Amino acid sequence: MDRVIKSVSLKAAAVAQLESMLGKGTHQVRMLKRAQVLLRLHQGLKPQEVAQQAGVSLATVYNITGRYNESRS
Repeated sequence: MDRVIKSVSLKAAAVAQLESMLGKGTHQVRMLKRAQVLLRLHQGLKPQEVAQQAGVSLATVYNITGRYNESRS
């Protein structure tokens, strides 16, 4: 079930903000997982790789990507 997802391209400011969030570790786990997913997708990893590395399901990767792309529209 290889679904195609729209690529995630983050601006430099967004990347810096997400990396800062991950470095501090004072946010909710849910927010940190979302940040990990978006950063890994931005790096060009495949959704299956992102799911495995971030410790989330493949459906979660698709859901996060969909919500991110909707908010950018």
